[in-house]
Amino acid sequence: GSGGPGAAQGAEEARKEPLSREERRRRRRATAKYRTAHATRERVRVEAFNVAFAELRRLLPTLPPDK
Repeated sequence: GSGGPGAAQGAEEARKEPLSREERRRRRRATAKYRTAHATRERVRVEAFNVAFAELRRLLPTLPPDK
């Protein structure tokens, strides 16, 4: 292909420029949206673990404490 080893470096340097106020606001809004979606997915995941462990506790025999 065209472009040598430094071809991708130009794109990286362009990203280092400070974002305009509007870009930052837009990015922050998107970040909050993704954070909320991630938190929702994580809650569902943890709830699935809790249900699975509750079922496992129900199925496993319990032994009296050693004393």
